[in-house]
This record gives sequence, structure tokens and C-alpha cells, in this order.
Amino acid sequence: MDASSPPKVMLDLAPSLQPGFRLVDGGELFTLMTSIFGIISGLSGAGTVQSTGTALKSGISSYTPAAGNTGVVLPPGLPGQEITVVNASGTVAGVLYGNGGDQIVPLASATPAGSLAMAAGTTAQLVCVSKNAATGVATWKVVSLG
Repeated sequence: MDASSPPKVMLDLAPSLQPGFRLVDGGELFTLMTSIFGIISGLSGAGTVQSTGTALKSGISSYTPAAGNTGVVLPPGLPGQEITVVNASGTVAGVLYGNGGDQIVPLASATPAGSLAMAAGTTAQLVCVSKNAATGVATWKVVSLG
């Protein structure tokens, strides 16, 4: 993979892990593992619309909505990427927005939307199931919400 083509799957983030003999780059491995297992906490859900929401990173993110229905924005999606988002507030509902034109398919529906309502104290686990190479729009599927 060269710098002119964006990554298409998670393993593309670490070119030294591709088949063939080469030394594994420690920095690439650290970035890949952080994106998979990273835990970010203490974020504040700030925006009431996608453009003003707090940006999340991959892995596990915990946020507290600043006020009712303020939220956070998903990171850019890559097929196979998993993310867990925790609304750490016990009393305030929040919103999880897609990144750009990204779509979120709710748990009990086949109709995608641009955001996902998160009740106070809930956790959502999402998987990026596809990404349109031409438009860059990713589709995320909610696999658990509760």
C-alpha cells in the first residue's frame, strides 16, 4: 500500500504486518493495537449537531453529555473496525453521530440513520460493515445497546 491509497481494512493501518518477510514496525504495531484496544475516558459530549460533537477515537470511549442530547462523533470507519461507546452519565441522554455522511444501522432496524440516541448510562457496541470507496461513507451496525 502506498501513501496515495487510503486504508481499506484495519490491517492496512500496519503495512509491515502484510504477508512476506520484513521486520514488524513497532510504531505501526502500537498504532494498530491502540486503535483496537485503546480506552479513552473523560470525554464530554458537547455538540447538539454532528459538526459540533466531540470526536471519538477507535477502541473504547466513555463520554458524559454536557447537557441533554449532546453527543460525540464516530471516528472514520474501516470495514471490520469495532468501537464501544459508553454514555457514562447516570441521568443525561446523549447522541452518537456518524462521521461525515456515515450511516448507523440501529439494533432492531434495517434502516440506517445519521445518529444513534443513547439513553443515560447505556453502552453501544458498533462494527463498521462497509465503506464506499468512491464517497468515503461508512456504514456502522449496532450489535449491542444497553
